[in-house]
Amino acid sequence: MLPRCISTLVGVVFCLLATRAVAESWCDVPLAGDDWFEVRAAEPGVFAISEPRQYEGVTSFLIVGSSRAILFDSGLGAGRIGVVVKRLTALPVTVINSHTHFDHVGGNGEFDDVRNLDSPYSIASARGEVAAPLREYAKETLAEDRVCGALPAGVTSRDYAIPTWRIAAHVRDGETIDLGDRSLEILATPGHTPDSLSLLDRSNGLLLTGDT
Repeated sequence: MLPRCISTLVGVVFCLLATRAVAESWCDVPLAGDDWFEVRAAEPGVFAISEPRQYEGVTSFLIVGSSRAILFDSGLGAGRIGVVVKRLTALPVTVINSHTHFDHVGGNGEFDDVRNLDSPYSIASARGEVAAPLREYAKETLAEDRVCGALPAGVTSRDYAIPTWRIAAHVRDGETIDLGDRSLEILATPGHTPDSLSLLDRSNGLLLTGDT
C-alpha cells in the first residue's frame, strides 16, 4: 500500500520520497491524470506545484497573500508553469528562486518580476552561463529515461536548453516582503549554491527551502 500523503510542506516531500521508496523505480509511482503539473494545497494560501513526470521531481511553491503572491522557484520550464499560476491566483506574482540551478528557474522567463540575490552566481545563471558539467547534465532533462510518459503539451523535441531570464530586481538577506496579510523574510542560506536562499513565514511557522 502506498503511504498516505500529508497536507503540509513537509508532508508533500515525505509523500513523494516515500512513494518512490516502495515503487520499483521512480516512474512506477501512480500519477493522477495526464497533466505535467500536480498541484496540492500544502497549507492555507500555499500551493505546491510539482513536476512528478520528470526524474528531478521538482516542486515549486506559490504563496498567496491578500494583495500579491510569490512563486518560489519556477520549475524546469518544460511545461508552462505560468498557466498553472494564473489558474490559482489573479494577483501580481513575483518570482523568487531558492537558487539558480536550471530545474528551479526554467519558468522564470514567463514572468516579468523575477528577483534574485545580488550575487555573481545568480547574474551568471540568468545569462545562461553555467558550469560545463551542469550544462551536460541538464541537456538530458527530457530524455526518455528521465520522463515518465508523454512530454508536456506542445513540446515535440527532447532537446533541453539551459533557461535564461531577466532579473527585475535584487533581494537581500533579512529583507521582508509584504504580501498583504502575510510577510515573508528572505534568509540567505548559501551551501548548495552560493545564491541559495530560504523564505521564512514567522507568523504561520513555515520555512520554505529549495535543495538546501
